[in-house]
Amino acid sequence: HPGEPAGAIIPVFNGTSPIRSVTRTTRRFIVHFDFFMDIPEHPTPPEMHYAHCEIEPNSHMVSSLHHRVHGSIRISQQGCGTVHMELNLSGFNTSEDLAHHRHGLQIHEYGDMSQGCGSVGELYHYEHAPNHENPGDLGDIVDDASGAVHSSRAFDWLHIDLTDGILGRSLVILQGDHNHPDSEQIACCVIGRAQAH
Repeated sequence: HPGEPAGAIIPVFNGTSPIRSVTRTTRRFIVHFDFFMDIPEHPTPPEMHYAHCEIEPNSHMVSSLHHRVHGSIRISQQGCGTVHMELNLSGFNTSEDLAHHRHGLQIHEYGDMSQGCGSVGELYHYEHAPNHENPGDLGDIVDDASGAVHSSRAFDWLHIDLTDGILGRSLVILQGDHNHPDSEQIACCVIGRAQAH
């Protein structure tokens, strides 16, 4: 190029923008460095994490409630993305006095069911979810006319595999909706690691 000393190193571009460019001038040369990020053509997707929870009736439940809830909750998460839950449950009491059909779903601190749902500890608190006052409160599930729940839920503040994630903790289903956190616990399960669903 005109005005450049003989022997100058001229950068060659291949259509990809460098992430950083540096020019150095010496007594005889102008040297231009371009730094490119090596991005694979097909990057490896984040690792998948899977968990499973087999719901059982609370062995210490008040007998007059007559719930016999059982079934499975499948849980998955890609990398640190949204946690997805797939619920397939049955056995909810659908008699007239329980016709509201809405039941709170909660995560509790411990996976200890030695005293039914009474030994699972307090509501789960996850300190890295500042926008959620009660991270263990997962809202309500709604059973149908036959006392079954078949639904999918998603939670962007939960994590399966972190140190303070949900593995080894418990899922609890309440008699009332999630606005009544002291409602009777009618079913629960321990969240365990699982193979791919």
